[in-house]
Amino acid sequence: MSTQDQTDDETVSVHERKFNGTATLNINATTKRRAKAAARQYFRETHGSDPSKIIAEESDHLVAEGEKTQFTVMVADHSSGSLCNSEEYTF
Repeated sequence: MSTQDQTDDETVSVHERKFNGTATLNINATTKRRAKAAARQYFRETHGSDPSKIIAEESDHLVAEGEKTQFTVMVADHSSGSLCNSEEYTF
């Protein structure tokens, strides 16, 4: 890097065109299908977008409540646009 590169400030524009969001949820439900539906609704209401993938597994090590089973549910949104506006930075 030259001396000029080290001392000159440069303004750059940054545009985030895509955001990938993932959440891991612990959900108590009667079935895996109900757990996935709850995860979809939670993600939609909390993050404002529909998830593109939902994976649920019964949790072996987590305690269930009554007739409900605890599921670990991974929810991902790979299709959303950016959550940020374009910005300019000076380096």
